[in-house]
Amino acid sequence: MKNGGIIQSGNYGDLLDSCSDFVALVAAHHSSMEASGVQGHNIQNTENCPATTMSQETPSANSNSNNENSDRNAVVPSKEVGSSKLIQEEEKGSGRVSWHVYKLYVTQAWGWWGVLLILALSVLSEGSTMASNYWMSYETLGGTIFDISKFLRVYVLIVAVSIVFEFIAFIFQAFLGLKSAQAFFSKMLDSILRAPMSFFDTTPSGRILSRASEDQTKLDVYLLFYMGAGISMCISLASSIAVTCQVAWPSVIAVLPLLLLNIWYRNCYIATSRELTRLQGVTKAPVIDHLTESFSSSPIIRCFRKEYEFYQKNLDMVDSNLRMSFHNYAANRWFGFRLELIGTLVLSITAFLMISLPSNFIKKEFVGNVYPTVFLSTRWCTMQFP
Repeated sequence: MKNGGIIQSGNYGDLLDSCSDFVALVAAHHSSMEASGVQGHNIQNTENCPATTMSQETPSANSNSNNENSDRNAVVPSKEVGSSKLIQEEEKGSGRVSWHVYKLYVTQAWGWWGVLLILALSVLSEGSTMASNYWMSYETLGGTIFDISKFLRVYVLIVAVSIVFEFIAFIFQAFLGLKSAQAFFSKMLDSILRAPMSFFDTTPSGRILSRASEDQTKLDVYLLFYMGAGISMCISLASSIAVTCQVAWPSVIAVLPLLLLNIWYRNCYIATSRELTRLQGVTKAPVIDHLTESFSSSPIIRCFRKEYEFYQKNLDMVDSNLRMSFHNYAANRWFGFRLELIGTLVLSITAFLMISLPSNFIKKEFVGNVYPTVFLSTRWCTMQFP
């Protein structure tokens, strides 16, 4: 296209042979690619990152050739040199996430002191909850005269302390997550603002928007929630095991094979879900980028009557992204069903042993502490994989 009109049409080779304006345009394009490739190569070498750059070598022109053949040889890269693709495919990691990544997140705001503070508050909150259960069991033994006013005063005090500790722990977790997310966002924004122009030439806008929207949302909301819930559930699990060992210790031996089965299912699920989540993120950026480019190039698309091709390509990209979401959801359901089944078996075995074992093995006043604790732990784990 030139001066508002189409001056010539054809395939790439025909245009190189017959159109000098097109030859000049391609030559300028390859020159800019060479310049951006050299600059990007130098920048990435300073960061010790692998990069794919264009070769700057072009086949030499024969001195006896005419000017047209010389221009064509200058703009057509050699097949032996390497790829001259301007926008490379998005890379994705593989394998498990390094613990160093989580360490950077939890220590970004206050260092290890913030982690220790949250752990201490969570332990105090869980300890006060267990204290309320033990107080209820102790007062309902029936050996002494039951003082209902004293029982209620102490019980309300313990519950109030538990609520205060839990509220303070939640506030500190939210503040720690907010500071960490702000720090990561500021670093990402600073890197984008200081990036060279070659970065924007070789990186689609959809890829940048995906990092600044979806990935940042995971830092702002989801990672904070799962980190706090994970800490609470680890402490609750430890308290559940302690109470179960105190009340019905034979159930721990019976549940051990189910624990090993749970770990095996967990490893299978995490390995699959991690790769599906990465593929879901990789396939989402092209959808945003293709939609943005289609809107900006809509006059040219209509001019060449290529609406159906762009529409079909957009559907293929959306299908590819939704396919990863569907498989990830199916993996969640697969693991959730097996986790719920194992939790049901744990509850059934524990309840059977508490009923069948003689009184010298089980303290009847503490039986009520076991079932709610184990039930809530298994129920929470099941709800995390709906």
